[in-house]
Amino acid sequence: MADIYDRYTKLRTLSREHYKKQKDLADKHQKYATSCDDVLPWIDVAYEKLMQELKDPVAPDPENVRAQMDRIKVSVTINLYVYMSFM
Repeated sequence: MADIYDRYTKLRTLSREHYKKQKDLADKHQKYATSCDDVLPWIDVAYEKLMQELKDPVAPDPENVRAQMDRIKVSVTINLYVYMSFM
């Protein structure tokens, strides 16, 4: 009888530990899903802005090319900064 009780106690303890781990994992997954829901619309907007910049024809003179590159760099930098603030 004592052996059965010991096995039951051990099983109960293990099942509680497993439940705690599963609950922790579910909480982490919910946080991740919430973060994704916050970040994904921003990524879509940033991607569209970048694609629009890249669709513009490259200017023939060096000054305008430099200005286009600067706009893209600023856009990417701002987007990375905003992205990192979500993390």
